[in-house]
Amino acid sequence: MGPCGCAWCLRPTKAKCIAGRKTNVTEPPENFQMTNFTANEINPEKLPSCPFDDQNDLTSVTLRYAVPALFGIVDVIGFIGNLLVIIVILGYASMRNSTNILILSLAFADFSFIICCVPLTAMVYATAAWPLPEIMCKTYLFLTYFSVYCSIYTLVLMCLDRFLAVVFPLRSRTWRTTKNTSILVAVTWVIIISFTSPIFVTAKVLRTFNLNSTTSCMLEVCQNGWLFEYNTRNEILDFSLHRSRIFFGIFFVLGYAFPLVVICFFYSILLCKLLCGRASKMSKSAEANRGKKKATKVVIVVVLVFAFCWLPIQVVFMIQNFSGDTDSFAFRMAHVVGNVLAYANSSVNPILYAFCSESFRMGFAALLCLDRSRMRQMPNAHGAKQPHSQKRLIAAEEIVDVSNVHSDPNTSHQQSVSKSRVRTRQHFKQLLLIYDVKKCTGVPCK
Repeated sequence: MGPCGCAWCLRPTKAKCIAGRKTNVTEPPENFQMTNFTANEINPEKLPSCPFDDQNDLTSVTLRYAVPALFGIVDVIGFIGNLLVIIVILGYASMRNSTNILILSLAFADFSFIICCVPLTAMVYATAAWPLPEIMCKTYLFLTYFSVYCSIYTLVLMCLDRFLAVVFPLRSRTWRTTKNTSILVAVTWVIIISFTSPIFVTAKVLRTFNLNSTTSCMLEVCQNGWLFEYNTRNEILDFSLHRSRIFFGIFFVLGYAFPLVVICFFYSILLCKLLCGRASKMSKSAEANRGKKKATKVVIVVVLVFAFCWLPIQVVFMIQNFSGDTDSFAFRMAHVVGNVLAYANSSVNPILYAFCSESFRMGFAALLCLDRSRMRQMPNAHGAKQPHSQKRLIAAEEIVDVSNVHSDPNTSHQQSVSKSRVRTRQHFKQLLLIYDVKKCTGVPCK
């Protein structure tokens, strides 16, 4: 079930492996034909469901009880955290900006993953089967890949947003509006839905059989039907390794490697500009520069955590499809750890926002304490406590700084430009101080 399950190692021609665990199945003789046997000698409707693996086996006990318990913790934390992020951004106008619109998109993707994928995967680990209707199977697999692709490409958009904000602070003001960002997010979602919709079409509840000399039973599993050959009764006949390699190769390249390469490329330029380039010269204001660094730090941390959490399961998929040894205990445990880390990523982002962003910390506190008055002192999106008038002051300072950047330090105009900048700042501060005093009613003026 890909990143939302662990039954991809199911191959009817080998020892069965359901939910990451090898069942005690004796492989049929070489001349055994599954199609003839199931059609003529067995009525699948009369076969009992396969019991769980050996109850005394430590691996089986761990997979059946410990892993679902971990998923339960991830589910609760992710549900509460992402819901808080969504409410804070939608509930407070001061939080609506281009960066936070992208964070909202990421929170929605994580939220859909949390409410659908995580609990259903815990069920698969606990039962080693799929007892739900096929429409739930289709929704399950579709939302799995949709949320993963949506998350990584939202991170790409966040990277581009930070790149424009730092490298082109003035020109990007007309591009990085909430309206334009919302449209870009909507277009991204439509493209991803179109790209992942075939998974919804091909997902099926398929039947596999545990057949040996003493017992026979049937097991229903939720699978991407495109990876298997099956008959009209949805009984698995064969597993297509070639198709599996194509599917997971695309998933690795487009869902992990390529977007991370793009992100690394833009961040390398961004950090160079931010630390020692022209962007730092254009942001002489300490508040503006500090705000940009804080916002950039949040996005970088989120990207690094995503890369770390999804790397193990991607490696597992590559080994599973391009290496023959997938039945060892170490590999099965690596599969479990990869799943747990991948799922934990959807619940850890709100925690990162709380640690790295003062605005989100105050938003969470105001929401949890039901105290909207706290939001009056809430920092802006970039982590600096600024009223609206102060934002305009910083903008004016940046405009004056631009003239300084483009001036030649060796010319006789340098001193006059510097004095002009100081006079402009003082003039703006005086005007805005008068404005704040007149407009301040009931709130202490600072």
